[in-house]
Amino acid sequence: MTRAPPIRITLQMLHDTIANFPAQVTITTESRSFFLATSILKHFFGANWVERYLEGPGYLNIDETNQTTMDLKGLRIIDLAEVVYNLQHVENFDSCISRMREGDIEGTAAELDLGRMLYLNKVSFRYVVPTGIKGQDYDAEILFPDGVVACADAKCALETADLAAKAIFNKLEKARKQLARDQPGIIFAKMPAHWMGHPDFISTTVDQAKELFRQSERVVSIKFYVAPTTLEGGKVTMKYAYKELTNPKTRFPSRDWTLFRSLERPAAGVGMPPHWQRILNFPYGPRYTPDPLSGPLTLDEA
Repeated sequence: MTRAPPIRITLQMLHDTIANFPAQVTITTESRSFFLATSILKHFFGANWVERYLEGPGYLNIDETNQTTMDLKGLRIIDLAEVVYNLQHVENFDSCISRMREGDIEGTAAELDLGRMLYLNKVSFRYVVPTGIKGQDYDAEILFPDGVVACADAKCALETADLAAKAIFNKLEKARKQLARDQPGIIFAKMPAHWMGHPDFISTTVDQAKELFRQSERVVSIKFYVAPTTLEGGKVTMKYAYKELTNPKTRFPSRDWTLFRSLERPAAGVGMPPHWQRILNFPYGPRYTPDPLSGPLTLDEA
């Protein structure tokens, strides 16, 4: 039996959820954010899913090793709920929800991250419903203002993975095979934040992109990004560092495939553009370093 799509959550529903928290229980700003986030996830995925993936081992599991690991994993859950809330009206969004509900957590999280970056930059896009047909199972379609439609696929290296050139290339190659032959293709590759500390991180990722470009004319651009989150002195710093690489030789007319530009800066302390609703510290505004997109990585393409 096909499950009906969940109804969309309104801003008023968020306020009502906050208002219905038990008055006799002392709730900090941080715990309020976490309880609201789990309410959002229960709404879209169900209580059993939340119990299984937040309490069981895996990407979303709360790590109780120490207070810092607990806080960072809690922030990951809040962040997921925030992305789900903001992208819920994107065309074919429910297809992503279905895949995550079925257990494809990190892969779907990469698709949602792709959507976040496009949404923040006000890039028109829609998700693509899987068909099982080679060349049609990419993640999203990006709609350029002049009518060009590019197919996009998101891949991520597992957070626990070690930096390895072959593994990166295999991710890119897998994405390439999922792209349509008759449309320009864009690959979004999310790398683990801890790789940024590796001395070969920049050269390895760029070299693998160039190798794929040499073998494929359907891929017009590869966009590497990392999303480091740190917690120091009670302040959360959430960043996106990225690099967009363009294929010098494709079968499609030459054009600017850049998608990420400087974002409109909101009032101090909010850290996200006005069209993005925060769940972190809702409804008061977050206490964290306002740096949603920190800018490009310094990657040498020469």
